[in-house]
Amino acid sequence: MNNKVEDIQMEEVPDKRPLLFGLGFGILFGFLLHKGGATKYDVIVGQLLLTDFTVLKIMLSAVVNGMIGIYFMKPMGWIQLSLKKGSVGKNVLGAFIFGFGFAVLSYCPGTI
Repeated sequence: MNNKVEDIQMEEVPDKRPLLFGLGFGILFGFLLHKGGATKYDVIVGQLLLTDFTVLKIMLSAVVNGMIGIYFMKPMGWIQLSLKKGSVGKNVLGAFIFGFGFAVLSYCPGTI
């Protein structure tokens, strides 16, 4: 009998840390949205009626934090950005559907 050991190629196990970081930051972001009032019906309706700008402040602070994060993480090699082609027509259609659903339901899609 030939007891030759065959070379078994082990599959590389993908690193799960980015997913866990994403889950943790998602939970934290959802908690902060709730604490900021973005889950309250009256706040969402006030935003749509242009009388309460709480949601706008929350969204702008999230955009600024994202910009700062990308600015510092890109040189460190933690993220890689790549431009993708887009379509103005598809974006306008998607924005219309998004906005219509937002206005009809009066729920923030991020917190629904």
